[in-house]
Amino acid sequence: MRIRAVFFDLGDTLISSRVFEPNGELRAIEKAIELYNLKGRPSKYLPLAKEADASANKLIEGRRPGESLQEFGERIIRAKYGKLIELMGGVPDPEGVNLVFGAHIEGIATARSLFPEVEEVLSALRGRYKLGLLSNNIVEYARGPLEHLGLGRCSPLSKKVYRDATISLWGCRYKVPPEYIGQYVWLRIFAGLVNF
Repeated sequence: MRIRAVFFDLGDTLISSRVFEPNGELRAIEKAIELYNLKGRPSKYLPLAKEADASANKLIEGRRPGESLQEFGERIIRAKYGKLIELMGGVPDPEGVNLVFGAHIEGIATARSLFPEVEEVLSALRGRYKLGLLSNNIVEYARGPLEHLGLGRCSPLSKKVYRDATISLWGCRYKVPPEYIGQYVWLRIFAGLVNF
């Protein structure tokens, strides 16, 4: 069988969560300081982020029926930042938490978090195959790294994946990996047509 396309997962495949998560956290703390008129440098509040993380994970007992992994992840992150604002001395409100969450996303999107050799590998493959991403990460996480690679111009197709789902490329159908079944995934293909 001739290989015509190569799909990659995103988090901890092309980009490193060890780089993008701390950058998102730092941006979120900066935004909370600004919104809630708090004193001190962002680094002063970084230790509180771990406490907020643990607290959010206790508050959120699990996924709600019909909730995608991405929606669940966003709910945990919002709960974390609500708790962090409180630990920092602010009084969290939904609008403020959303703005802090937005700063978190922006920090992740602008982080230089590509693994070593990713650019080289993608450049080598780009000439021979169509390249794509299939991920259940928050879509915005990929914006900065993909733009850096020159792959950021494509709009994602987001869809819930059901059992026996396939991806159609150039008239051929390919099975979706089992771990994506029941998830809302987003898919990008660079320079080609694709549909579920």
